[in-house]
Amino acid sequence: MRSRLRKRYLVHNNTAYPLTHDIRKLLELCERIDNRLAAALIHTVGLTQFAVRFRYPGEDQPTRQEALPWLDLARLVYLEVTRRLTESKTPGTATPIPPA
Repeated sequence: MRSRLRKRYLVHNNTAYPLTHDIRKLLELCERIDNRLAAALIHTVGLTQFAVRFRYPGEDQPTRQEALPWLDLARLVYLEVTRRLTESKTPGTATPIPPA
């Protein structure tokens, strides 16, 4: 879910992005636009593991104790990205980069 916020930020800034949930790759693209955003979100790269590991319901589900720190990171992403989106008034039209 939070990778979508980063992708929305990239679209807003007319930056094409790969079809990925790899937070590090998305942050590298965000850094080209706003290095302060990338610096603020560098600690959220662990959300990639969460997104991949728990993407589909099954036997392996996070405990409450395991999920709470990730939820805090997701909130940080939400706050940082939405703040920048509301500061900028020009919506973009970038599209995903198709897989090679």
